[in-house]
Amino acid sequence: PVGGRVTDAERRDVPADDGAAEVLEQRGQLALGDGQPDVLYADAAVGGCCRCQFGYELVQQGYRYRLPIESLASFPHNASARLITDPRELDEICDIFGRRNNLYIKRKAGTAQWHRLSGDPLKDLNYTYVISNEAFFSFVPKEAEKEGERRTLRIRDIGFNDEKSLMKLLGFLYTFRSQYAAVEVNLPPSVPLMQLIPE
Repeated sequence: PVGGRVTDAERRDVPADDGAAEVLEQRGQLALGDGQPDVLYADAAVGGCCRCQFGYELVQQGYRYRLPIESLASFPHNASARLITDPRELDEICDIFGRRNNLYIKRKAGTAQWHRLSGDPLKDLNYTYVISNEAFFSFVPKEAEKEGERRTLRIRDIGFNDEKSLMKLLGFLYTFRSQYAAVEVNLPPSVPLMQLIPE
């Protein structure tokens, strides 16, 4: 990475679930057909933008992946995991993840920077799990587009210490296979996800 974190004043938030993301998804979405993971699109809305003197300029691309949940079967899925509501439990993981990835915000507990972590996950249908104290992800269910299909597990926030931790996280995601058909996740270019998923 070239840098590390930027301050709130320097960062422009482009939420992955807003209208811009929908437009980009329509432009680049690929079918799940063969059971292999697909890159839906790569664009600034998934990465980050940095304030320049005369506006905004792309400084990093990110990628949104859509994975059939069955493609995660080969990862070990026996790691311990727990549902959490306190963002302080994520401080260490976020610090480690942030040191390796550009434009990752150092968040402060009790602020709006943790808006994707719910204090009442069952009511809000917004869940955050910590896996082996090495990785975490927050997700919301995304309803199926067609009746009779299973939903998609939409990851809204993620962090992990290293590649081994990511593999544990992917293995834990596989345990949701009875409820979800696929996983959607945004990742920075430093994460070699396509190299980890078996063909």
